[in-house]
Amino acid sequence: MASRTGQVNRPAVIVHGGAGGWEDAAAQEATAGCVRAVAAAAELLQAGGTALDAAEAACCVLEDEPLYDAGIGSYLNAAGEVELDAILVDGGAAGSLPDFGAVAGLRHLQNPIRLARKILEQRSERFFIGNGADALAAQLGLPQIENEALITAARRKLHAAQREAEKNEVQQGPAPGGTVGVAVRDPSGRLAAATSTGGSLHKPPGRVGDSPLFGAGAYARAGLGAASATGDGESIMRALLTQDAVERLATASQDAQGTCAAAIHQLLHSIPDAGVGLILVDGAGRFGAAHSSDAMPHAWWNGGEIHSRFHCSKRP
Repeated sequence: MASRTGQVNRPAVIVHGGAGGWEDAAAQEATAGCVRAVAAAAELLQAGGTALDAAEAACCVLEDEPLYDAGIGSYLNAAGEVELDAILVDGGAAGSLPDFGAVAGLRHLQNPIRLARKILEQRSERFFIGNGADALAAQLGLPQIENEALITAARRKLHAAQREAEKNEVQQGPAPGGTVGVAVRDPSGRLAAATSTGGSLHKPPGRVGDSPLFGAGAYARAGLGAASATGDGESIMRALLTQDAVERLATASQDAQGTCAAAIHQLLHSIPDAGVGLILVDGAGRFGAAHSSDAMPHAWWNGGEIHSRFHCSKRP
């Protein structure tokens, strides 16, 4: 994508639908979903909403779309169930530390990002997992659903194919769909990031990847930027990819796009085969997006028209 999209110091939203093995038709559909998510966030920002409002709203749109590996339509784990992870990060006011709310292993909530928001704003603790997270969601008035309601026919078919491939020791290609994420700058300059996922296909029950981890799956810092990552979770965790990208903005000579590319390039230097993706909005409302996977549907807006792509700089 362009290195500098639009004017500075404007409200800004960028959304991704996951770095992965997208077929072109599905990638185009996923990109359209990203546009819808950006539109929801933009509407809130234009009505006076905050960066956190916009990040949560955009993430919910993506969690409600079965095409992505988040909320309904998430990948099944090895036990044939869905376990959901999410994080919402507040970049904070100038001179303050960032803050966040995070959840992992949810089994009975369609929009885990809503619980992450409530944890951020209503709890002294910052990270809840498993049965405790589901119980907290119920306690806080979020609607509970059966785990089966999160499973689509397409994902069950994919799960069965993966089990058969493993049984026959056949290597499967990259799974379609992916983790979702949002990075936002509101008109006041406040920054926020959100990431939500069902995790890797056929993962062991209880496995948690990068998505709900502060500094890995998402990060934001006042005055610098906000970022969300997607792809190979173990690689992203080791690199603290989103924190690395945002902190680079303090000293980097590159713009937001160059910073995204540089952060992924650094990760690939150590882990050459990692399939990852990254979106970034800087403190002035400029965007970056890069990936080393086959594709990464994404869309962005900063006060004008909404733009979208599913390919950008693939191999920085």
